Amino acid sequence: MSSDRFDHLQIQTLDRVSRILASFVKNKTFGMSVRKLIEAEHRSVLADLSPLTGPGSPCFGNPVLCKPLEKAVGTLTALTQAVSRLSDESQIHWGVNGHSIRNILDEFHDTLRHARQLVIEKDLLDRQSRVLSRIILSSEKVARWKEFIRGILRELQEMFPFEVFSIAFTEDQSLTLYLYYRSTPQRDSQERFREYFLEYFRDRFGLSRETSVEVEEFFLSEEPDGFPGFDLKTLMVTVPDYAADLSGILGIAYGVTRELTPQEQSVIQSILSVMVMVIGSIKVISRTLSELEYYSTHDPLTGLHNRRYFNEMIGYEIQRSERHGHKFCLLMIDLDNFKDVNDSYGHLDGDRVLNQLGKIVTGTVRKGDIVCRFGGDEFVVLLSETSLSGGCTLAETVREAIQTWSFGTTDRGSFHVTVSVGIVAYPQDGNQIEDLLAGLDLVLYRAKERGRNTVASSRDLRTDIRSVRLFRLHTEEFRQALGEERIVPYFHGIYAAGSGRLLGYESLARLLNTDGTVVQAQDFLDLARKYGLLTTLDRFMLEKSLRTVAHHPDFSVFENGIPVLFVNLSSQEIENHGFLDLARELCDRFGVAPSRLVFEIVESDAIQDLKSMKVFLQELRSKGFSFALDDFGSGYNSFHYLRELHFEYVKIDGAFVRNIVHSPIDRALVGNLIRLCREIGTKTIAEYVEGPEIHAILREMSVDFVQGYHFGLPGPLSGY
Repeated sequence: MSSDRFDHLQIQTLDRVSRILASFVKNKTFGMSVRKLIEAEHRSVLADLSPLTGPGSPCFGNPVLCKPLEKAVGTLTALTQAVSRLSDESQIHWGVNGHSIRNILDEFHDTLRHARQLVIEKDLLDRQSRVLSRIILSSEKVARWKEFIRGILRELQEMFPFEVFSIAFTEDQSLTLYLYYRSTPQRDSQERFREYFLEYFRDRFGLSRETSVEVEEFFLSEEPDGFPGFDLKTLMVTVPDYAADLSGILGIAYGVTRELTPQEQSVIQSILSVMVMVIGSIKVISRTLSELEYYSTHDPLTGLHNRRYFNEMIGYEIQRSERHGHKFCLLMIDLDNFKDVNDSYGHLDGDRVLNQLGKIVTGTVRKGDIVCRFGGDEFVVLLSETSLSGGCTLAETVREAIQTWSFGTTDRGSFHVTVSVGIVAYPQDGNQIEDLLAGLDLVLYRAKERGRNTVASSRDLRTDIRSVRLFRLHTEEFRQALGEERIVPYFHGIYAAGSGRLLGYESLARLLNTDGTVVQAQDFLDLARKYGLLTTLDRFMLEKSLRTVAHHPDFSVFENGIPVLFVNLSSQEIENHGFLDLARELCDRFGVAPSRLVFEIVESDAIQDLKSMKVFLQELRSKGFSFALDDFGSGYNSFHYLRELHFEYVKIDGAFVRNIVHSPIDRALVGNLIRLCREIGTKTIAEYVEGPEIHAILREMSVDFVQGYHFGLPGPLSGY
């Protein structure tokens, strides 16, 4: 109900009450007049009758005449008294009724005033709701957060007009001030607003005048000034104590020149409280995304570029060298017996060795050369416009520099390490990435085989072809093992991080030798990849895993009697449209619901072709399956893939997880990844959980599931 309707109701009610009161007064006056008339007539009649009944009157002593007259006098006297009492009683009732009407009017005015207040408050709340409804975060709004805030402030300006709005941040010992004006002020007004808020925040937070200041100003409208003076009244909201880490935000201020009602102040204060949390959260997410972008191309331990960046750059280098007729070399540097360093001096000193080794290599090569940590204790160097002989010379320089360096420990003196180095050259050793990397593996293997602490190149392979033959022999052994079904699934449990409840298993391929020894997948996957056997292995493992799970007798505790089964796929299956049909057929054959099957692909394979990956995921979900992205965080621009693609599960790269106890960088990175995935509704699985300390930290980070040697080794299903 509007204010005008309240006014109309009040006037209408007062008019009706006035009419009632007028009628009431008229009746009262008329009653008093009637009483006076009756009393006067009675007195006149009594005056005429009294002489006829007293002594000396003609009727005195004559009962026949005197008695009726006396009776008439008595009756008139009684009537006079009755009229008097009736009139008195009416006076009393008129007084009571008048008091009641006054009370009714007072209550009516109070009720009307309260109703007016409720309408005002409802209007304020409606306006508040409209502003708050705009404050909904998305990845696009985070990326363009300044425009997002400007849009919210335009809505706020329409609902609760202001002159200027300010946001203050402290970052790197400096104050950053964002000023949003409702229109375009004149230069002098703009300077006064700027100085006003600088002083306001300095005084409020005790900042010195030497603190460096950066000011950004925005205009919600291009209209000219029109600011009514400078009598500014400011509402201020700061970050609450429980959220003091919201990325350096100090607070926000709302400036107006008009007087605000207490209700308006309360509502605006609540909106500002929400906005300070939202703006702070946006900055946190923005910083997290920046960190993710950095670590998607860098190794968190050494700060060197990672494998994903290397793959991008070598592809570019191949194209550039082919176009200009250049040569280039690749070095692969592997620490000799690095496990002994970790076992003898501890993982902390082992990490220091890796860090220092990266610095030595970077300081030895040329400025334009690219040094990357491939993972573990392997480093790769791309030497642009370098011949094989020049690369061998530089490789020897790197090897000698590392051999002569003395590594100091925290409490056990110093020690030395050595490296083996393999080198290949483009184009003589290959003109494709896969050929060059396969060649690197071979020459590095040759350097290790020759006793370590040495350099091997493709020239050494030509003089000793046994390494190549051995690689080929292993491939034939793998083919034979597939034919004889000596490739078997080992199962590794995945558990809820908090409750410890078993979610399901990851199926891992193992090769059983004829002598009973077990070969891990890492020792034959490169063979399968090189000779095009990965799709055969994928299908073989899928059928074996489903058959094993479906026939296991101890799974009654799981939904439909089947645990969640994670099965690894190669990137070739993304383009193979018939694979998912085969998977659905196998599920029907073994009585396994598709919802219990999760296909797992490593990040580097999953994002090679985003368009194909989207089609694959759409088809996968249409058939009832789920998807897990493996080794998340190791790739280039990982957060971009979270925006483009949706995954039911993300498995955080174990290279980050295993170091969270001792590495603040890895701990921060893993925590940010978990929070980011939780925000977008993706479940997280931490791999390489190798001890209770890692498990405890991950529980505090609220990771969803864990997997690693801390809970048991992979093995046949009967082992679980």
